[in-house]
Amino acid sequence: MAIWAPNNPFWAVSYFGIILSGGIIVPIDYASGLKRAETIMNLSGAKFVIQSAYKFEKIPLKRHD
Repeated sequence: MAIWAPNNPFWAVSYFGIILSGGIIVPIDYASGLKRAETIMNLSGAKFVIQSAYKFEKIPLKRHD
């Protein structure tokens, strides 16, 4: 799971929630652009992203049927 959000208390809650559920975290720098974030997601194999509502560029949802 990727986290693309600024450092704040919600980031920490998400981080520890993912760890406790057995997931692997892929942090993406909040200042990164959409192309960089998508590249990190593709290279890491992350299937989900927690993304800040204040980030105007959104990683598009992809269905894996």
